[in-house]
Order: sequence, then structure tokens, then C-alpha cells
Amino acid sequence: MRRAQLGRKLLLTVPLLQQTVSKTDSVLGPYASKGGQGLALQYLYATLVTKAFDRKFWAAPGLYDIVGGQLVKSPKGYTQMETNFSMFWGIAIMLYESTLVSTQSEYDSLLATGQLIVPSAGNVNFDCVVTSPNVDPLLARGCKIFNRFPAFFGGPPPADNVNGAGCALCHGGPMFTEAAKPAGASFAPFLSPVPDVNFNLDIRDLGFANIGVRPTFSDRMLGGTDDYGNPLSYGRQYKTGVILDPFLQQAVNTAGGVDPLITGGIATKLEVDGASKIPGLRNVALTPPYFSWGGYESLRQVMKVYNRGLNRRDIKAAGSIDAHGSACTSGDSSGSGPDGNQPWPVSTSDCNTNTTGLAVPLGLLDCDANGVVTCDVANDDLSALVRYMKSLTDPRVQCDRAPFDHPSLKVITGEAATDSNNDGKADDLSFVLPAVGAAGYSSDSGYCIPNAGDLFAPGMQSRSGGAKALP
Repeated sequence: MRRAQLGRKLLLTVPLLQQTVSKTDSVLGPYASKGGQGLALQYLYATLVTKAFDRKFWAAPGLYDIVGGQLVKSPKGYTQMETNFSMFWGIAIMLYESTLVSTQSEYDSLLATGQLIVPSAGNVNFDCVVTSPNVDPLLARGCKIFNRFPAFFGGPPPADNVNGAGCALCHGGPMFTEAAKPAGASFAPFLSPVPDVNFNLDIRDLGFANIGVRPTFSDRMLGGTDDYGNPLSYGRQYKTGVILDPFLQQAVNTAGGVDPLITGGIATKLEVDGASKIPGLRNVALTPPYFSWGGYESLRQVMKVYNRGLNRRDIKAAGSIDAHGSACTSGDSSGSGPDGNQPWPVSTSDCNTNTTGLAVPLGLLDCDANGVVTCDVANDDLSALVRYMKSLTDPRVQCDRAPFDHPSLKVITGEAATDSNNDGKADDLSFVLPAVGAAGYSSDSGYCIPNAGDLFAPGMQSRSGGAKALP
């Protein structure tokens, strides 16, 4: 369905008509119908558009269509409001989502009261300073591991014998991701040249990284192209001279916008094939399974993957299963040639690696690992990291308290072996998550998400019709 057709279909309908809206909904409550089903009749989409947007975006007379990429008058076309409906929809969602700021976690409380001090402009040593004996020792240990450099980078061992994992190097800042910047901060198109695990100078798009979890040949992700064959990556656009993104062109045109090492040709390797966006970690314990394809069910499993240095496999010989049909006799399954720019199958003998230089074995203590004899949760580094990440959960998000409250939500959970309307398709099975107001779900409702970091923890499936975890 064309976007303008979608606008024509929705503009004269009542929003949320098939969903229940709580009278105490922090945003929609005043606009709910008396019966609580959708919004009141006076709030059609068309009415809301005229109230929220300037006339120049919806009031032009006549009907229009897009022909050959040009907007032309057509008796079978669409109104300006119908044509621009996808813009209205997108802006509305963007502005609503900008109100969903998670700032009331245990971590935020410890930070606000000065019990934890983490890397910032005033603390550039990438360490976590614990100033209060009241901080959970396991959380404190996890904070130090998360923020400190890993032993791979050398230097004397820490005085407290708590080794680092370097997580904050990619998951730093208030959003715990390199892919987000505070208001007013500059955002460069790509990271200045940094060494990979083989100490080659690489460039990668800021906020994206290949960490070697899956073979790059299976999905080039950021290293791929758009529908017209153009590079998605800023780094590849710049290196190939095909600069199509206005943001990148502006950076190139601005003095200092591009690192002189790149323009001088010193950093010739791209680290974009297989790179995915670095996610934020707030509320991460509420969102299993993990990684971009949901391959790991728990935070504990994720920590094990990082601890062993991820999943990349050495390529031993041409034609081996690890080479994936390439000519490579060295490198690993994350690589795409010594310049990071080879097409698949890779034609060079050296696949090199596309993983960031931080993706190295960490040597953290894992009480589950084979051969570990003297170990308990107090000094189990992986348990400490999981405990620290659980401290990033905002309880308002757990129980959908304002501003995270919402109308009822229909979740499709599968299909039945029936076709009641004879349309040739199996009937959907669904579950309706009840509407909730500003107070959120009560703790005895069973709908609060367990802060477990485990897909199969009791109650984790309650929002799709599974068993609830009741107090």
C-alpha cells in the first residue's frame, strides 16, 4: 500500500478504536472515549493533524500524485494531507518517544548521591570509583570491571585485583552507547583510526562495530548497500569517493571534519563489513534475547561470549568451512581482506579481521568455567557484570508507569490449525496486554517484567500470554 493510500485510509478514522485506553493514561487519558475504547469521536486523525501541524503542510487544494519522481496534479491523486500523512505519523512518534527517558534506575540513584563516580569529563581514567560502603559489593565490582581497560592493553594489575573488560569504551556516556551523544556534543562521521586486534589502523563509523559474533559473510550489515547500490557506511562512502550523505559531505567540507590520518592515507583499512549499531544498555535486563539476531537467551551467556573474545574462527586453509568459499588462508571469519573492502567471496589470501580492537579475550573469572575450583558469587566477575547491568533498570519501565504507560496492545503469538473465515490462511493466535494508566501495573498483576536478564526467567513470557510470576 502506498503511503498516500495509507493516509487516505486512516485520516477519517478514530485513533486506537480497537484498543482500550485507560482514563488515567498520562498522555491519552483526557482524550479517551467515555467507553474507554479508543479516543473520543472528535479526535479523528485529520482533526489532530490540523491542530498539530502548520497549514502549509496539509491545506493545499487539489489532488496530486508522484510521477517519475515529480509531484504532479492528477484527478486520481491524493490530497496534501493524505500525501504527507507518513510525515505526520513519523514526527508524532519521534516526539512521543523523546519523552520516554529512563533516568530512575538504581545506578542513577547511586550516581546522583555520589556513591558511584564513573568515567566522564572529570574522570578520564576509565575507572569506577565507589565512595560508599553501602553500595552492593557485587555491583561495585561489576562497575569497576565494566569501566576499566582490559588486561590486554598492558599496565600493572589493579591494586584491588579487579580486572577490567573495557565495556565503557563502546558503551559509555549516559545512554551507555557510542551511538548517542548528549545535546550539543559533536558527532563525527567515523572514528579516528584505532588499532584492531592485529594492531592495524582501522576506521569505522562512529556508533557501529563488528565484534566478531557472527561471520561477516552471513550479513555485511553496515557494510552493505542501499537499494541503489550505494554504500551505507560513512567510512566506505569516504574511502571510495562516493559521498552521498549530506552529513558526511558537511564534515568533509568543514576544517578538521575528517581526520588527517585518513586523508593522508595512513589508515587504509575499513572496519565496516559486519558492523552493527552499538546498542544502549539501559533496561538491558528487561530485553532478552540478546545480540542483533537474538542468539543468546541471558546476560550471563553474553558475558561468556565477550569473555572468550567472541565467536570469530581462524581460517586455516582455502576451501575450509571457515573460509566460506573464499581464497583466504589466514585471518578469521569476521574479515573481508587486509583493507576491509573485499567483496565476497574474498579473493585475497589474507582475510585479516574486521573486529574492533576491543574484542579480545578478557580473562575474567567465570565460576561456571571448567577447572574453576575456588570460586563463589562474591568474586565471580561475570556475576558482577550482570549485577551492574541489572542496576541500569528503571522500575517505571518494568511496570509501565508513566511516562511508559500505554493503551492495550495486541500481540500475535502464533497460529491455530483452523481457518474460520476461509481465506486460505491459518487463524492468528493472539494475546492482549491490558491497558495501563500512569500508576503502571501493580506488582501482583504479573505483568511487571522481571529484572532477570534471562529470556526464560519466571514471568518473562507474561506479556505474550505466558505464565506470570506473582509475588
